Amino acid sequence: MTTLFEQTQEEPQIEFNIGDLNPDERMKVRRIRIQGMDSWGKGALNSVLYIEGDEKAAAKKFVSANEAQLAELDFSKNRNSLQEKVSREVYDWILHYLGQRVIKKFETVVHESRPDGTEWIIDRDRYEMHPNRRYTLAEGGVVKVAGMTVNELFESFGAIISKSGIENHDHVETKTPVTLLEYFRISDYAVEPIEIQRQTGDETTAEPAVRKVVDDQAA
Repeated sequence: MTTLFEQTQEEPQIEFNIGDLNPDERMKVRRIRIQGMDSWGKGALNSVLYIEGDEKAAAKKFVSANEAQLAELDFSKNRNSLQEKVSREVYDWILHYLGQRVIKKFETVVHESRPDGTEWIIDRDRYEMHPNRRYTLAEGGVVKVAGMTVNELFESFGAIISKSGIENHDHVETKTPVTLLEYFRISDYAVEPIEIQRQTGDETTAEPAVRKVVDDQAA
């Protein structure tokens, strides 16, 4: 095992010569390598060498090593030159460490917040498998919360948060309210999943919901 590979196993590297790795090691490493960025007027960016699977740490290293250059990039646009040159996962973590996104991944959903206060709850399979349609509100598995935080949204409900209650909330946009219910269930909120009965004419239907769990000692 080469010294460079051992160092890269410990943490991603910015000072390296790819030729120092043996052929087997090269198959296991990846690079964040940005070329053609002269239009930024800041010169070349530092590349990062990392072990495949260590994308989050590599993005953090890349941001810390290129902070001044990255500050020149306009992230308000739908596409930018950086986004076109790295994988979607690496780009997401770069945004995270730049403060353009705050990403929290749970088993079934992803919570993403933006500097403008907008928060997104997205089905994790959708987030990972269909990155170009993550924020398409006309499709399922996507929730946008604007005008208040998700915490404030949670507190705005009574003891029971129902599918229909989410559908009718002014600060929520979604085709699938159950995605938000799933987020409340799987994250740090004290809730339990339930069903409530809705009567429409002679028909009774079950509607998904969550009930807030009250700590008797705190009460």
